[in-house]
Amino acid sequence: MTAYAFWINPSRGLAIYVSIHHINTILDNPALFSFTRKELENIYSQHGEKIGFEGRAREAIMRNAILRGWIRIRKDPARPVIIEAAKVDNKLMNTLCPWARAILSGLQIPLPGGGNLSVKESLYTEIIMGDLMGQTIKTTVKALASKDCTSSLQYLHDRSLYA
Repeated sequence: MTAYAFWINPSRGLAIYVSIHHINTILDNPALFSFTRKELENIYSQHGEKIGFEGRAREAIMRNAILRGWIRIRKDPARPVIIEAAKVDNKLMNTLCPWARAILSGLQIPLPGGGNLSVKESLYTEIIMGDLMGQTIKTTVKALASKDCTSSLQYLHDRSLYA
């Protein structure tokens, strides 16, 4: 399996495939994440970093996005899926159930120029879920997919946000 990443916002029913880095998706779409461009520039300035640099400002911005309801998902080849959220609990697992079911069946993400990007995982792919308080839970895609789905998600490619 290749690497992939998502930002998920359950209250908006959005699952955004991240094509480059999570921070780039925020920087390119600040309003979607309830930021202003000026606010992001100020955070980078406070940390003495250039916009887009993957340092302390990036961490602060992504932490803020997570506190605002976004869930960060990333997967590197031959590694577990890493999920970061404000709080790890049954509500989060039920919220992520539709994503887990979609990824098991071969999630098809529409590409901006046409066609689809396919993302698929096996039943036994390990998931490590962590929250901002340091709590960690290990599970599998199969276990997450077996939860009571409490939401539905619209899957978008981050590049389609500019179209």
